[in-house]
Amino acid sequence: GVIEPPFSGAAVKLALVERCGLNPDELENVGDFNHWAQTESGPVRIHLLRFTSFEAPKAAIQALGGEFKPISLLRGSAMSELLLLREVFNLIVGAGGN
Repeated sequence: GVIEPPFSGAAVKLALVERCGLNPDELENVGDFNHWAQTESGPVRIHLLRFTSFEAPKAAIQALGGEFKPISLLRGSAMSELLLLREVFNLIVGAGGN
């Protein structure tokens, strides 16, 4: 089931744009994604935003300490991360990338 309260995807997008300086026109909230992680302090909602541009802004992401990796390099990651990645991949690819 869905854990309440629902947090606004639009608010998360706005916060990310403001904090990271990304172009809001190149990001969209994937509303069909509903994932929660359990932490020591309680459940945390994980939002999914996707870039609408053909190429993700790799330089901007790297400037923020992020890194793009091929899926083949993620094999040694934690099982919880791999399951989350699989869910995202199936959602995006299953929707034809739209």
